[in-house]
This record gives sequence, structure tokens and C-alpha cells, in this order.
Amino acid sequence: MNRLTGSTSPYLLQHATNPVDWWPWCTDALAEAKRTGKPILLSIGYSACHWCHVMAHECFEDPEIAAQMNELFVNIKVDREERPDIDQIYMAALNAISSSPGWPLTMFLDSAAHPFWGGTYFPPSPRHGQPGFPQVLQTIALAYQNRERSFLHNADALSKHLAQTNRQMPAPVPARIPAHTAAALMRIADPANAGIAGAPKFPNVPILDFLWRQTGDARKAARSHVLHTLQRISLGGIYDHIAGGYCRYSVDERWLVPHFEKMLYDNALLLIMLTRAYQATRAPLLRSRIEQTVEWLNSEMLLPDGAYASSLDADTAQGEGAYYLWSQTEIAAALGDRASAFCQAYDINPIGHIDGKSIPNLLASPDPQYADVAFQADRKVLLEARRNRQPPARDDKILTDWNALAIRALAEAGTALARPDWITLAREAFAAILPHDLAELPHSSMATASTHRVHVRPAMASDYACLARAAISLNQATLDPAYIATATSLITELDAHYASESSPGYALASIKAPDLILRPTYGYDDAIPNYNAAIAETLSFLSQATGEATFAGKATKVIEAFGSAISENPPAHCGLLSALDAVTTPIHVTVTARTRSDAAPLIAAAQSVPEPNLFVEVRLDATGRAEARAIVCVATHCSSPIQDPLDLRDRISARTL
Repeated sequence: MNRLTGSTSPYLLQHATNPVDWWPWCTDALAEAKRTGKPILLSIGYSACHWCHVMAHECFEDPEIAAQMNELFVNIKVDREERPDIDQIYMAALNAISSSPGWPLTMFLDSAAHPFWGGTYFPPSPRHGQPGFPQVLQTIALAYQNRERSFLHNADALSKHLAQTNRQMPAPVPARIPAHTAAALMRIADPANAGIAGAPKFPNVPILDFLWRQTGDARKAARSHVLHTLQRISLGGIYDHIAGGYCRYSVDERWLVPHFEKMLYDNALLLIMLTRAYQATRAPLLRSRIEQTVEWLNSEMLLPDGAYASSLDADTAQGEGAYYLWSQTEIAAALGDRASAFCQAYDINPIGHIDGKSIPNLLASPDPQYADVAFQADRKVLLEARRNRQPPARDDKILTDWNALAIRALAEAGTALARPDWITLAREAFAAILPHDLAELPHSSMATASTHRVHVRPAMASDYACLARAAISLNQATLDPAYIATATSLITELDAHYASESSPGYALASIKAPDLILRPTYGYDDAIPNYNAAIAETLSFLSQATGEATFAGKATKVIEAFGSAISENPPAHCGLLSALDAVTTPIHVTVTARTRSDAAPLIAAAQSVPEPNLFVEVRLDATGRAEARAIVCVATHCSSPIQDPLDLRDRISARTL
């Protein structure tokens, strides 16, 4: 019996008609494994995952393979976006035994949910040196039934490995680490195409954020690399030139051919970096990418309650990416006499890039900014023509942490580009995610995901962390102190339910999570910056907002909880290194004036500087001096009062006083 039919997760519902006797992850499924003595076949993926779809079609929809699965295993299907804690545990196990982890994640567990072997995609029959899935199933089940020593050893070794890697070794972060890490990353940078050399290419915003923060002699080269990367991404096929928005990654080294799934978190994080880059350069192309991506978010991802959907699939019935590809004939049918010029500008060529069709891009354009403006009307015509195609499926699941990233992006971009309507969207999304005062919202009511008002609870630490960080950005966009109070309350909830038993850091899963073999606690980045890094950065801002040094002290302890891991593999911990920068070099600007209107020029000047550690505080004093003035404090050093907005910008940009 397939038990996924009652699910709300779009990913689980994709498998609800499989002939596999799927269980969702639940205590009943784990009890069934113990009752029958069968091993567990755990399959983890997400709705926009191309190879998840391939394996589903080839294996899980095959009646013979499904019958074998049903006979030999208790089969559990997990949406990694709903249960990142489960995904984290078993991906760590796969990392220990495989050099190529990824999704779909296919893990085999004993009846107590301890992993003993696994892989990713398996074909239905042997192919390219890879065993067929039926052979894998038979081999695993027979070995488990016979209690073969190698499998017992694997289960024991993996359990010990997971326990060991989950145990943190606190240590101070050596002062040399940030500069050495930046230098190491610059050595493997791609000078021509930007990003990290080689393929596939991911935007990897945690690395870009860390490089942006470099100071001294390294600053110019590091920021130049970040700007170059954002430009190449924005010209390549990884960017959707017709509708806006960025795909998850590029399969080639040029950012030309994307993996066509579009994720909310990628676009939110890239918006944050694009906003900084635009503040630094005022480049029209960067501004247009910000505007187009926000427009895409609001036209294709915005849900009726004000929150944002999770992703757009890579696949349609016509194939992966078919929705986004064009032939010259299709362009001619849509644009008529203007087709030739558009094809020349956007690399729509007779040979094509995939199966004879082309991906619009401006990588070879001599003047991409001109093309971006000159063909604006043509792109709108093509967008309308594209809407006649079967669109990719949208995952309407509302993920709290990803929405928090989008809220932060909209608040920061709205402030930088003077778009109060974007700030309003951010506020509405925040209210949709956190509709009640936290004092009235018990911990168990906070959801990590929801679909059509059905919630997955309790939330993850990443949800609290990203939402608290978004509250800081909303405070800076609106100067409303209520957002500081909300961020403080979210941190209080984290302390109560997510503190790690073994370190000053935080576990991903709540103490109320009943169905895990351990509570994952880690500091390395995934596709988004690590949640402990978001917590530490938020604590640093709360220290600035409240004047309470205890917040900064706690932030330092959170970072040092992973100090040994940072020293062993610094590039994997760029989020925590960025948080360390926020703690050690906070930039606090206090603007004092009689009215908000008097303070406005200094506030605008301060907020125009692309410094990620900047916090602006406004103090209104109706009886004070007539002239508005600002004081800049960098770490423990403060300036004399400043009245000139340009002088204020220069003082903040210098980061030294």
C-alpha cells in the first residue's frame, strides 16, 4: 500500500501512484521495520530534481522492480526540503562511503534506522559500469538477511562516524585563517569565466559573500572577482533572459548550459549579492538583473498569502529544459523582422546548444547593456510565446528558511534601489511566515514547511536563524524597532529548543524531534550559508542594536564551537568566516536629528554603502541641535560627529577610523 497519497509535499505526491509500498518518514514506518526485521530502503529527493524524476520513471514506476522493493524492504520516501535534518544525517553517511554524493539519495538502513550502505541514482539495468537497481536490491537484502560481516561492520563504522562528526571540538579561529582562505580561493578562481575553475559551476554565494568582505591588499582583487562572477552569471544561460531569475547551476565552465531548475534560495542569495555589487558600481546591467529577478519572483513564485513557492522544475513532458530553449524558426515566428537581430544578439544559432536548440545568452555580446535595453520589447513577446508551452511544475511548498532569505533580499534591494514596494512585499511575506507574536506562538507551532496550510513541524534551527536575520534587514529597511524585538525572541526560542548538548553551537533539529538517530550539528555551508553562521551574524547585529555585549560574546562562542572544523577545511565554512567578520568588525552608524526628515540624507548615505556589517540606528531628539549628525563606530573605534553625507560614505567604506 502506497501511503503517500495523503501527503501535501509535491515531491511525495509525485510518487503517490508508484506501485511501491512507500511510507513517509514517521515513527510507524520505523516501527514496521522493527516488527518485520526488514532493512529500510530510504529514498530522499526533491520535486525539482531531474535525476530523481529519471530514477522514479525507470525504477519506481516499474511493477517488477517495485514488487522486489516491497518484498525485501520497508520503503521510505522523504522530501529533503521538508526534512533537511533527515537528509543531513544520511547524506553525511553517504559522504563517508562515496566520492559522488547527491540526489536522489538512496540509502539502506537497518531496522533501527542506522545506515550501512548507499548511493544516488541507480539505473534499472547495468549501465556504464554501474549495477542495475534490481541487482543492488537483491545483493543488499541477501547480505542483510545473512548478517554478512561486511555489512554489520559498515553499520557500526558509519554509526561511529556520524557520532564523531557530529561531536564538535571548540577552538578559537586562528587570525590568519580568513586571509589564507581568501588567497586559496583566489588561486582556484577561473580568470576567464569567473567562479571556481572547472565544471559544473555553482554560484556558491557563501564564497562570494566571504570574498566580498576581504580587506587590505586582498580587497580589490577579491571584490573584482565577485563582480566578474556576478556579471558572467548574469550574461550566461544560467540566467533566464526571457523572464528573469537564475537557474541552480551550469553544467559547463562558461555558465552557458544550466541545469534548468530554478530555486527560491538561489535567487534570494544572488539578489543580496547583486544589490551589494550594484551599490558598489551603479552598473545598469546589475540593476536590471535585480529588477528582472524581483519581477520574476512576483510573477511566477508569489503565492496568494504573500509567501513564495520553493522551486520550478527542470523537466516538462518535452524534456529537461525544453521550456527555455529556442530555435531560429521559433524566434522568427514570434518576432518577424526583428528575429535576425535578436538571434545574433542572443546566440540563437542554427546548430544550437542542446538538441539543435539554443539557450538565450549574452556571453559573446560586445555590448550586453545595449542588448538588454534594445530587445526589452522583444523579450516580452517571447515570454508571451513561451507561455503557450507546457510550463515546468511549481513546488508550492512554503519553506520558512528560503522565504526568510527572499524577505531579506527584498528588504535590502528595496532599500538600495529606493523601491518601497519591494520592502512592502518583504513585510507581507514576513507576516505570512510569522503571523503571530512569538509570545503567543508555542514552539511546536513554528513550521519548517507548509503546503496549502498543512504544516510540517517542528521547525528547524535554520528557519529560526534565517528568519531572525531577515528581521534585522527589515529593521534596517524600515527602522522599525519591532523587528529587533522579533529577532531577539527568535534567538530565545533557539536557545530553548535547539542548543547542542555537546557544544556552544546549535543543532539543526529541535529537542522535540522524536524520530532521529542523532540531532545533526554542523557549521559547514550547503547551498545556503550555514544556519549557525546566520545565528552568529544575527547575534552580532543584536549586539549593535541593543548595546548588549553578551550577544557578541555568544556569537563568538557559536563560531568557536566549530573552530577545529574551520581550521581543518576553511573553504567549507565561509559562512562562519563571514560571521566572524561581522563579529570582529561591526560598523555602527548612529544618526541623531530632530526629525526623520532631517536625518534622511545621512541615513541614505549610510545605507548606500555595500558593507554587510553595517547597522544604522536613528535617534530623534526634538530639543537637540538643528543639524543632523552621524557617528561611525568600527569595532571599538568611533569617529567625531559627521554632517556631510559624502564624508559619511567615505568613513564607512574605509572600515577604519
